[in-house]
Amino acid sequence: MHVGFDDGTLIEEIAGPLQVPMPTKIFYGTRSGEPLDPVKVAAGRQREMDSIYRHDVKEDVSNSDARGGVHVKGDWVEDNKGDVVRSRFVVKQIAYDYRDDVSQSTPALLVFRMMLAFASSNCPLLKTGTSFYIAIWDISVAFMHATIDELIFVHPPKDLVKPGFCWKLKRAMNGTRRASRQWADKVTEVLVANDFITSKVFAMVFFSKDWGIFVAVWGDDFAAVGGDEGIRKLDALLEVNFDKRLEAVVGPNKDVQGKILNRIIAYNAERKSFEWHTDGKHPRRSGRCCALTRGRKART
Repeated sequence: MHVGFDDGTLIEEIAGPLQVPMPTKIFYGTRSGEPLDPVKVAAGRQREMDSIYRHDVKEDVSNSDARGGVHVKGDWVEDNKGDVVRSRFVVKQIAYDYRDDVSQSTPALLVFRMMLAFASSNCPLLKTGTSFYIAIWDISVAFMHATIDELIFVHPPKDLVKPGFCWKLKRAMNGTRRASRQWADKVTEVLVANDFITSKVFAMVFFSKDWGIFVAVWGDDFAAVGGDEGIRKLDALLEVNFDKRLEAVVGPNKDVQGKILNRIIAYNAERKSFEWHTDGKHPRRSGRCCALTRGRKART
């Protein structure tokens, strides 16, 4: 069953016993450096802790029982996002040594182009209806869906744990070194169990002949191209297994456009084709960072 949040409102009651206290000092955005509203900081942290409890991410153990394994600290990373503060608890499992079991590849941008081509050309491999669509999903707290396979003890700030206790992780979190690999393994497990075939060429690309759908996964962003029936079946599958949010279904008589990977996927009804555009907010943001907001056009 899907349980999740929007950016401003807790959808269901708090799952865990911890009530995050109101900050007693000023906190600043990790990236922006701007002062954060303490009320919004407390709300953002409560949403994150609620997710931790809902997904059974950790258990509290006494420091005397926290033997062996890896001992690391953790802290908040947060900043303004729209009208709320987005807070993430990040584990500081620093890469002091080389490991070849921590990285996870994502699909090349060529896959993005392939999806546009499939949708625009009515690819016969995906034929399950009269129209094709490109659907986009976002997975909330993706790493928390993945079970970890190593012993990690986290020592969080004192207001998040009882004195003399720490956290023993049961699931991956932001900052654990194998989080991206374990999340990819979880996605693969779910899709393969439902008769999807994994690509032998591109990482995190899947195909279902029965559903007539082609799926690519970039971190916590899913994109799929296929007919209406295949899109609905995949949406139901994600609903059961992940905290998902369907961002857009782009195509005839549905959404005109959707955003993924800082790009805009749009449907051109006149041409009956799909297009890929750069999201204009990013050049504007780069211009502001370089103090170019009042620049003039160059002569040509």
